[in-house]
Amino acid sequence: MGDFNEILWSWEKQGGNCSFTKHMDEFRKTISDLNLQDLGYQGNKFTWSNGWEGAANIQVRLDRALANPLWRIWFPGAHVSHLIRFKSDHTPILVNCDPPSSSGGKNKRHRDRVFRFEKMWMEKADCGEIVATGWARDNVVLNFSDRTLRCGTHLRSWDEKTFGSIGKKICDLKKVIEALQTRAQTADILQMIRKKNKELYELLKLEEIWWFQRSRALWLKDGDRNTPFFHKKASQRRRRNTISRIKTEEGEWIEEEEDIENYLRSYYEDIFTSVNPQNMHRVIETVEPKVSEDMNVLPSMQTLCRWGLSVDHTCRVYADGKETTSHVLLQCPMVIHTSGRSPLNFDLHTLCTGDFQDLFWHVLHNLPEQGIILFSVIAWSLWKARNKRLFENQILSPSQIFEQAVSLADELASRREGVRMNRGSRLAGMG
Repeated sequence: MGDFNEILWSWEKQGGNCSFTKHMDEFRKTISDLNLQDLGYQGNKFTWSNGWEGAANIQVRLDRALANPLWRIWFPGAHVSHLIRFKSDHTPILVNCDPPSSSGGKNKRHRDRVFRFEKMWMEKADCGEIVATGWARDNVVLNFSDRTLRCGTHLRSWDEKTFGSIGKKICDLKKVIEALQTRAQTADILQMIRKKNKELYELLKLEEIWWFQRSRALWLKDGDRNTPFFHKKASQRRRRNTISRIKTEEGEWIEEEEDIENYLRSYYEDIFTSVNPQNMHRVIETVEPKVSEDMNVLPSMQTLCRWGLSVDHTCRVYADGKETTSHVLLQCPMVIHTSGRSPLNFDLHTLCTGDFQDLFWHVLHNLPEQGIILFSVIAWSLWKARNKRLFENQILSPSQIFEQAVSLADELASRREGVRMNRGSRLAGMG
């Protein structure tokens, strides 16, 4: 760290004569040969100024901090700040080895740890059992989100008991091996050393997988003891994703985490809040659609089969018959048991081999208005109950489905009667 009296790139100088390309090339080659990296900076880009006015002013970045990869691993959160010049033509530079908070502010708030599935978990044979246990139905009805949350909780608990802090385990195990190697090398000691070395190898393998997952270096496979490289890549991602401060539209800098969060929230609320523009249909008409009418048509069973996609036609609820529209709304045992409670003057058992469209036309021509409403609501309630059973594992009995349908039908009838009364009142007023 200090004044190198040379620049790496032409944009690190403003004003004066252009720097010699040869000198910059030699400086870059020296840094590369020594395996050093520039730590970057926060603040003013230039660290030296001649203090002259106007066109005669020259500013250059002569001062910088460099470090090798090992130092970067020891201090992954280190950052450099360019301070203000005071009674000197050079800017003081400050290297802070403490990792900054996630937002760079002084007051870091506690955040809940985000759940991520660790690839190293799959190295243990009982990982699958933990997932199966967390995903099991038991006697509790859980939807997909609840099952995922419970499965994650089981995996976290298992991770703490099975893996714990891998870095600490590696450090402790190395101390044990070092102590064993200083003792008399008897057969028992050598056997113990071999056993501990095997344990250390397994821990190092887990550590490598852990850092590989965070490095996002997907082009390079783990297994070649690339842990330092993965560690370096992960540290770079952490520094790149860290927001240390934000500059507002007024030119002010915000550094406190809560202030940054409030500013960002306000900024995006302003962007995505509608100002209720008028005549938007004229704007939409000028946009050429990319989705055709044919794209919006759901493929039929025959189309899916023609595309080579295997389709299971079996009813997903009772595994009884093919899952056609007529089966789902007419022939399925769940439908028969539910509709059998209806006071409608037709027998579904005698029509279960027919088509749902024929039944619908029969209802329209032979039932009163209240019966048509009840029939339609029962069909809708059956479809909703079927989806809840398939996708949310919520099982409703036929009596529950029918009670919900009747309640909804009564509500619809009441609303229709209210509309008629209001319409009649308006017509009477007009007369």
